[in-house]
Amino acid sequence: MIIGGIRDGNPYFADYHAIGNQAPIVDISQDWTLLSASENVTHTTLKVTRVFNTCDNEDISINNDTTKLIWAIGDTDKILQHRKRGAASVNILDAPVTEWNATDWHIDVKTKLPSEDTVYWCTAHKSPPFDVKRHVVGFRYMYGWAVGGETLILPENIGIPLNELGIPEYFLLEVHYDNPNNLSNLNYNTGIEIYTTTNLREQEAGIIRIGYETGIG
Repeated sequence: MIIGGIRDGNPYFADYHAIGNQAPIVDISQDWTLLSASENVTHTTLKVTRVFNTCDNEDISINNDTTKLIWAIGDTDKILQHRKRGAASVNILDAPVTEWNATDWHIDVKTKLPSEDTVYWCTAHKSPPFDVKRHVVGFRYMYGWAVGGETLILPENIGIPLNELGIPEYFLLEVHYDNPNNLSNLNYNTGIEIYTTTNLREQEAGIIRIGYETGIG
């Protein structure tokens, strides 16, 4: 972990790790570098950098996997106890999300949920009557999606084929609903905006599933 801020107009910053519910410990190997620090009446901003793999047992490698980041802020610059905290699941090495200015296909799901703590709800959807092949280039999740459910725009050379023969295709959308209090008569709307283009990309993306299923006979 890293801890830093600005005290009396001067930045402070160090590389730490934690071993339990106690004060963080300063790392012997200081692998993060502070590039800049600024502060106003509402925000403190630190810009930092580090190599992907520090070979330090107290550091987590930065790779293409989804990483859960935790954060905490305090009322003062004393590193004793935080006032507010949270978490976010991110792909650190992903390029910054870009905007797509057209929605070509909107999937809307209206569901009355059963009073169960968890439900996997599947619905079938027909693609629009596009008369030529298109590439799907991005998605935007609507309404109350889980942590990490942000807009996804594919790299500029990647597309997912859609309506390859110039006729609509059918897709299955599975949504996982949590209802931990087993509430009844819940009506819920969710959906996806799908961005497509007729300017076909150089590479086509797909999904391959490798493995096997086991069961008890």
